[in-house]
Amino acid sequence: MHAGGGALIAATSSGRAGTPDDVAGTVHFLASTAARQITGQALAVDGASAPPADSARPER
Repeated sequence: MHAGGGALIAATSSGRAGTPDDVAGTVHFLASTAARQITGQALAVDGASAPPADSARPER
């Protein structure tokens, strides 16, 4: 792991580094018939390190 990797891992809700199997499971699902209604989407497989989409909304 590169320097600063611990901080990146700490920023994820899973608390661990992702593995190729984590991505493979997502790819397997998206390639299956179970995902036939999912089209034109970008899915982040990032251990929940990205902020929620609505977190940038201004307070009302």
